[in-house]
Amino acid sequence: MNFEIGDQPGGYLLLSRCGRGAYGEVFRARSVVTGKLFALKVFPESGAASQRELAGIIRYQTVAAHSPLMQIYHAGMEADRLYYVMDLADDLAGEGGEYLPDTLQNRMARRGRIPAAELRRIAGELAEDLSLLHRKGLFHRDIKPGNIIFLNGRATLGDIGLAAADGSGTLVGTAGFLSPEVAAGTRPFAAADDFFALGKTIYCALTGNPPEKYPEFPAELRLREAGPVVILYNRWCAGQCGLPAARRKNSRRKLLGMLVAAAMPAVGVSVGVWRWSRPASAAKAGTILNGRAYWAELERLSEAYPLPEEFRRILPEMRKTKERWRRERTDAGQAAFLAPVSAAESEAMAARPGRADHPEDYVRIERQDAAVAASDAAHRDDPVWRYFELDDRIGAEITRIRALKDIPQLQNHDFSDDLRKTRELFRRRREVVAEIKKK
Repeated sequence: MNFEIGDQPGGYLLLSRCGRGAYGEVFRARSVVTGKLFALKVFPESGAASQRELAGIIRYQTVAAHSPLMQIYHAGMEADRLYYVMDLADDLAGEGGEYLPDTLQNRMARRGRIPAAELRRIAGELAEDLSLLHRKGLFHRDIKPGNIIFLNGRATLGDIGLAAADGSGTLVGTAGFLSPEVAAGTRPFAAADDFFALGKTIYCALTGNPPEKYPEFPAELRLREAGPVVILYNRWCAGQCGLPAARRKNSRRKLLGMLVAAAMPAVGVSVGVWRWSRPASAAKAGTILNGRAYWAELERLSEAYPLPEEFRRILPEMRKTKERWRRERTDAGQAAFLAPVSAAESEAMAARPGRADHPEDYVRIERQDAAVAASDAAHRDDPVWRYFELDDRIGAEITRIRALKDIPQLQNHDFSDDLRKTRELFRRRREVVAEIKKK
C-alpha cells in the first residue's frame, strides 16, 4: 500500500510530499494530537533495505538525543509499511507559498552558487555534526546537497537512514560523492569517506559544478573570498577529517600546507607524511625532487614497469573476478542479515550493554558484518585481489601528483620520500603480475 496525502499513519496527518528517492518517500506531516509539524519518511518496501534503514535509525537515535543533530521522534508500521518521524526542515518558500524544504540542494537551485562566507559557516556546522556522529561510532554514508537540511537556520545532516555502526556491509551512497576506495570496494567505509562526501558537497555549492568536475574551479570566482572554503573542501577530499587545527606560530608553513591540500585531488588515499623544505628563498636549485620532477619520474616508472601484453589480455577476466567477489560479498552480507534470529541469539544480544532495545536487529547487523569480513578474508591472499589493491594505489598517486606538479608554491617541496614509496608499489605490482602469469 502506498501512502497518500490525507492518510494518518500513527496519528500524523500527511499534508504534502517533500521528496522521493530510491530510499523512500518523505512527507510533511502534522501531529493530530499536538498540531506540530514533522517530516515523515516511508520506507520503499518492507524487505532487506527497510530492515537496514530501520537498524540505522535505531543506532542513530541513541546518538542524536540532546544534540544539535536532527532528531527522530517515532518509528512505526502502518499497512505493512515502515515509517519514521523526524524534524522538518525550515520552509524555503516563505509565507504564502507551497512548502519547500530548506535543503542545500534547494538553495542552490534557487540561488545558484552559495557565497563563500555563508558556506564557511555551513561547513563548520556540518563538520561539527559529523565529528559528533563519528565519536559515537556512526557514519552517515550518504552526504550530498539534498541531504543537508536547515533547522532554525542551522545546517545539519538529514536523511540518516543509511547510518551504520561500522564501515562494512552493502555499498550505499550516491555516485559522485563516494570516495574512490569506497566506490571500488577496496576497503570498508571510514570517517574520511563522510568528510570526502562533505568536501564534494561544499565544492558543488561554491562552484555550481557537479561533483564529477572536481577539482575544476570557475575563473570568475575570486580566490580572495573563496580561498578558505577551497582549502577546507580540498582537505576533506584529500582524506582529512574535521576542521583544521588551531593556527600555528609558523603561518608561512601552514599556508603552504593548505595550498598543498587545496591542490590534492579527490582520491582519499594517504601516501605518507609531508616533509617541508626550507623557505623558497633558501632553496638551492637541483637539490630537491620537486613536483614536476616527480611527475617525470612517475612517467618513467610507468614505462619501466609496463604490463605485459599477455597479462593485458587476461585483465578483462580478472575484472570479472573482482566484480564477482564484490557481488559475493554483498550477497553474503544480505543472506546473513535476512536469516531468522533464534530466541537464544536475541536473548544473548539483549544482555549486552546498550543492546536491550531491538536486540534482533543488532544480531542481524553483527552477522552481516561478520559475513562481509569473512568474504573479504577469503580473497585477501589471492594475487588478483592484491593486484587490484596495488593498481588502485598507484592510480591514486598518479592522479594526486598530476594536480600538484604545476603549483609554483610546491617547486621547493621535496617529493623524494613519495617517490620511494611509489617505486615500491610498482615493484610489488610487478611481482604480483609475475605470480598471476605463472598460474
